[in-house]
Amino acid sequence: MATKHLPYDERITSPLLFFYPMFHPIYDQITNEKRNFFQDSLKVKRLTPNSAEVYIHIPFCDSFCHMCACYKTHTPKDVREMKDYVEKLKREIAYYAGSEYVQSLDIQCVHIGGGTPSALTSALLYDLLTFVRDSFSLKPDTEITVEGEVCSLKNKEKINSLRKAGCNRISFGIQTFNPLSRKLSGLISTREEIKECIKNLRGFEYQINFDLMFGLPGQSFKVWEEDLAQALDMGADGLDVYELVLYPTTKLFQFRHKVSLVDDDERLDMLEYAIKYLNQNGFEQKSNAVFEKPNNMWNKISIYYNAPSYPDCIAIGDNAIGCINNFAYRNHSPIDMYMAWDESPNLPIRLGLKLDEEDQLAKRIWILPKLLKIKKKNVEDVMSHYQEPLNLLFQKGLIREDEEHISLTDLGLLWTDNIFMEFTPQKQKNRMWKIMY
Repeated sequence: MATKHLPYDERITSPLLFFYPMFHPIYDQITNEKRNFFQDSLKVKRLTPNSAEVYIHIPFCDSFCHMCACYKTHTPKDVREMKDYVEKLKREIAYYAGSEYVQSLDIQCVHIGGGTPSALTSALLYDLLTFVRDSFSLKPDTEITVEGEVCSLKNKEKINSLRKAGCNRISFGIQTFNPLSRKLSGLISTREEIKECIKNLRGFEYQINFDLMFGLPGQSFKVWEEDLAQALDMGADGLDVYELVLYPTTKLFQFRHKVSLVDDDERLDMLEYAIKYLNQNGFEQKSNAVFEKPNNMWNKISIYYNAPSYPDCIAIGDNAIGCINNFAYRNHSPIDMYMAWDESPNLPIRLGLKLDEEDQLAKRIWILPKLLKIKKKNVEDVMSHYQEPLNLLFQKGLIREDEEHISLTDLGLLWTDNIFMEFTPQKQKNRMWKIMY
């Protein structure tokens, strides 16, 4: 299936597309000097406009999927523990929302991720979202996405609470419809529950956005074809299509030799098939992983595509990763450490890194493999810095150029992580193995 022309000997599946820059758990420990530098920078209004997003991390999960390497913890049985966590989030939100720098930003979207945000009660979700809207003075049409999972999102009361609080986009994980593959991946919801969840979301006029994964245990090429067909039958308006990455911290990594996993060549075929199949069925590929039907809401892409400088990310919560005013940070974790934050004048940060010029340039060219195209007028200075890797990518047939854009070719769509690595400073490549500690 996949094209015979292979531009690289090895196809990379890199976490760099999701986390940049990398943090070193020792060298990037927060110090008083770095903390004061960052917090002082928040006291100064930005001189030029900049777009921004808010990310809030909810670490709770009722069950752990075998392939998931996201930071998470078990949902507490006592709802008071979740309430205490939300109160900590609100205090951190208030800190950022009250700063001169954040008040000068144009916040265009809010993303509540995890973990499983829908593990929170209806009342806590409503409380959190209304506090976010009020604190950041969001516009009525600001995109607010909440992630969840099938079992909790089939609850009509919870969906209604999200809608009343201003949530206008919900995304949830399905990964695969195949019973054997779901069992081997630790996915507990049934097909009937998936259908009920989608029906209830439709009843509250939500568009249907969910995740699919390829390369899962027990998932052959034929199963992947069936997964995509069933996603369309279920009425998906938007799909996030992810390739399995075997992180050493996952349960699947531990028993990887006991299950059937497809090889690299077949995963390449699966990706190529998905791109062609979804395009033929009315989906547009908006990023390396996101496919959307026309008019489906996913405005986050415009923040990064249109901004002349890299947007700020205000990240809040246990282990949240953000970058504000070219200072990248990672919050306290595990959750006990975050909850021990005493709301002193200091933010709950455990790692911090001031981006140097090379990192800032890398983050801007990063938009190309992430969003599949980039406006040349926004990156003229970046292009001159990366002329050598750009020439290499042109020679390999992975990118093309017109008057306004540099964009990925059909071949380039299959090698996004390799393209990203061409732009990644060596110091960040050396840190990659630390990404999921």
